[in-house]
Order: sequence, then structure tokens, then C-alpha cells
Amino acid sequence: MTAQRRHAYLLIEVIQWLFVVGVALSAGYAVVARSLVVQHRSSDWLADDARLRHVLNRLRQDVSIANRAEIVQEDMPILVLRQADRDVRYLHRDGAVVRLEGGQSSQPIEHIWKLDRCSLRWSVEQPPGGSALVWAGITQTVRAEDGPDPLVYRYATAARVGTAPAREDTP
Repeated sequence: MTAQRRHAYLLIEVIQWLFVVGVALSAGYAVVARSLVVQHRSSDWLADDARLRHVLNRLRQDVSIANRAEIVQEDMPILVLRQADRDVRYLHRDGAVVRLEGGQSSQPIEHIWKLDRCSLRWSVEQPPGGSALVWAGITQTVRAEDGPDPLVYRYATAARVGTAPAREDTP
């Protein structure tokens, strides 16, 4: 009878250890899976922010070397930055910001930035007695993990037309 009891206790201990190991493995898997989701999400946010920063830097450079800025109202507003030898146009197309650069005789060069969480709106303000001011309004949407409603951030940046040479050359 004692041998049967010993086997029963051993069986119970083995079942307990299997349960403890299973719980530990499940918890470890959940921690690793969660950290991978957070890492993927944060890398997406960082990539979106880098693209937005790149668009704004390029816009600031173009505004600083332009002679004149205006908004052309077609089906969607197009920001036109005029220089003596070329025009640079910024517009929205298919959820992306498109920069078209073209001279008098050349085919326009197009650069596209796909902004997933952001949208841009621009306006031109002409103060009396000064050079034009180009405003870029930015709206960023961040979906919260624990709620159905996204967080929306709105802010603006401005650059004055023809005030300073461009600092860096970004494509």
C-alpha cells in the first residue's frame, strides 16, 4: 500500500509541476507576444513621424527660397511656391502629400510621402508690409489601445517666404 501511495504522490507532484511549467510558459509567451506588438506599433509611429518631419523640412526649405506663395483652388487646395526659374507644388493625392517640382521646359519631378496617421493643410497669410507666411496645419491621429476613440493632436508650423537660404538638402 505504501508503494501505491508513493506512486500516487509522485503522480500528483508531476501533474503539479506540469501545471506550473505550463503556466510559466504561457505567461512568458504572452509577455513576448505583447512586447512584439508594442515594438511594431512604436516603430510604425516613429516611421510616420520621420516622414512627417521630412515633409515639413522640405516644405520649409522650399518656402524659404521661394519668391511668392499662393493657394490654387481646384478640387483640392494646392500650395504653389514660385521662383524665378521653377515652381514647386504641394498637393494631396490618395492619402499622400505630393511634391511636384518643375521648371519652364522640364518634366515635373514628383516626390510622394505616404502619411498614414497624419494629414496636412496649408494656407498662405499675407501680412501688410511683409513677406507671405505659409502655415502648415498638422492633424495626427493616435488610436488608443484601451479605447475605441482615437486621440487627435492638432498643431501648426509656419515659414516666411524668402527669408533665409535652405539649411539642408533633403530629396
